[in-house]
Amino acid sequence: MRCDDVNRELSAPTGEPDPAALAEHLAGCPRCASWAERSARLDQLWEATRLPEPSPAVWNQVWANVSEALDRPAVPAAPRRWRRVALTAFTVAQAAAILAAFTLAWRESVHRHSAPRGPAMLASAVPIVPTRVEIEPGQPVRIDLDRRESHELDQAQFDSPNSVDPFYKMFNEMESRAGTL
Repeated sequence: MRCDDVNRELSAPTGEPDPAALAEHLAGCPRCASWAERSARLDQLWEATRLPEPSPAVWNQVWANVSEALDRPAVPAAPRRWRRVALTAFTVAQAAAILAAFTLAWRESVHRHSAPRGPAMLASAVPIVPTRVEIEPGQPVRIDLDRRESHELDQAQFDSPNSVDPFYKMFNEMESRAGTL
């Protein structure tokens, strides 16, 4: 007999091989004898810890409950009122936050551009000198018109090279929808 046949018979006994040939192989093969001993200990452990089989009455009741649950028509759940209220409140809060952000940005813009430009302001202002800057094709550039002096900025230190300004996206979206309103 081969070791594979013995292991298979020990794991799931079929009664097909001759018991004398099986005993002879186990006596001559220490590996298969060790396997048989571990298998016997596992069987003992299983018998000691196995739960008792449910009675036929219990099985019939369980399957009756399963069949009844499957035969019942599915009733769609009514929408819960609290979900609609929460969704509405969340939407209103988002709209209020967006409105507040635009209002603050607009006020800041108006305040920045409405500074007095009297003679005192003009006398202290530093003249802006036009500067020619060479820009490589594909090089990200940021032009800041609010500064009095001219300087170059490396945009890579502010944003990743593939990012797009969110306000640019937002204004493009607003312009594209302007004709549909």
